Amino acid sequence: MKKLVTAFALCAAISAMAAVESQVVGYQTIDIPSGFSAATATFVTVGGDGTTSVLADIAANANFEGESIQLLSSDGSGNVLLIAYYYAGFGWYDGDNNDVNSTAITKGEAFIVSTGVTGAQLTFKGDVRATAFSIAIPSGFSLLGNSVPKSLTLGAVTANASFEGESIQLISSTDGLGSVELIAYYYAGFGWYDGDNNDVNTTPLAAATTFVVSTGVTGAELTFPAAL
Repeated sequence: MKKLVTAFALCAAISAMAAVESQVVGYQTIDIPSGFSAATATFVTVGGDGTTSVLADIAANANFEGESIQLLSSDGSGNVLLIAYYYAGFGWYDGDNNDVNSTAITKGEAFIVSTGVTGAQLTFKGDVRATAFSIAIPSGFSLLGNSVPKSLTLGAVTANASFEGESIQLISSTDGLGSVELIAYYYAGFGWYDGDNNDVNTTPLAAATTFVVSTGVTGAELTFPAAL
């Protein structure tokens, strides 16, 4: 069933379960809860430049047949750029039945999932980006995530000077409601703290877990550690 939802009905998917085949090429399957969720691809396209994956690198199980994801704009507007539906044996198609399997997803950027089914899963495959990488944060609204194919702690994610005192909102990976589990503020030399000044650097950040950034600053970046 095709569904259209607003880009601001957010959540985050994902009790992530890694199954990496080797140090270079692997796959990872995540559970998609019924309701609103979000995810980010944890591998990059084999033979690419290490900065993107494509929709063809994402497969789904039978429960996700005919369900869709929504790719958002990278410009901070939060606009939906593409709604893509999955069909086994064919991959991803838009609402006009155009093949969109070659559509690129920048590493670190997340997408929305809205489904009423249970037992759905997405599987990411491709190369492991072994080196650290940074995600540019536009002024406005962004949906990002941990696109390293392993669990991290929040303290492993750092930010540049432009992001000083700015925050991210970690979204529930299981409730399908888009609930905010934690708002964390970044301070250079100290890392992440919640609104009550509690140190939250040890907060788990599972692979493919997503978070919202809403900021009015320009030039901000978040940096994720090397995967290997």
